[in-house]
Amino acid sequence: MNNSNDFAELQALWVSKGANTVSTPQKPEAMSSITDRLRKFQSFQDKINRIKLIALILIITTTMPTALMASNTLYTIAGLALIVAGTAIFFGYYLRNQFKMSKLPFGKPTNEFINAALALLTKQNAIFKSPFVLFSVALGIGANLLVWPMLENEVMLERIQIHLFISGMIAASTTIGYLIRLWRIRNEVYPIMDELVKIKESL
Repeated sequence: MNNSNDFAELQALWVSKGANTVSTPQKPEAMSSITDRLRKFQSFQDKINRIKLIALILIITTTMPTALMASNTLYTIAGLALIVAGTAIFFGYYLRNQFKMSKLPFGKPTNEFINAALALLTKQNAIFKSPFVLFSVALGIGANLLVWPMLENEVMLERIQIHLFISGMIAASTTIGYLIRLWRIRNEVYPIMDELVKIKESL
């Protein structure tokens, strides 16, 4: 049996259970609608994640050889290692804490299903708090270590200015990424969570 059939059976099971727990005939339709929204939400996220993964691989595989050819000192290696390790750890954490339909308890009562869905969405929203800050710091330190040996012949004031510029660029780019994520949470995640809460309150 393929995944789409598995999902359809699980959704039908949950809707039927929901129909037994509420008195109004509109509730099964509402529950079916919210599972469709969750499925579309995950599908869209999966597409974005595939694009991010391809972009990361391309950036890392093109940047590392160039940086090592320019300078293969301990500072350069340490900077690259910190950037790659920080990116890999954060992206792994990011993927592990993404909302997944497969984590939902379709065979459980409606209340438990809704609570689980809300918990998963809340957990995903938390990715861009402390973990993202630590990732941003790792990128900043790694980038500054990367250029450190290339600035050895520069006067101190110029070195400081370049390091500040690099740190500012990292801070600006990660801040933009964070703001985009907040926008997506407000426009994509919160409406789904609001609908889940409304269904829960109507039970």
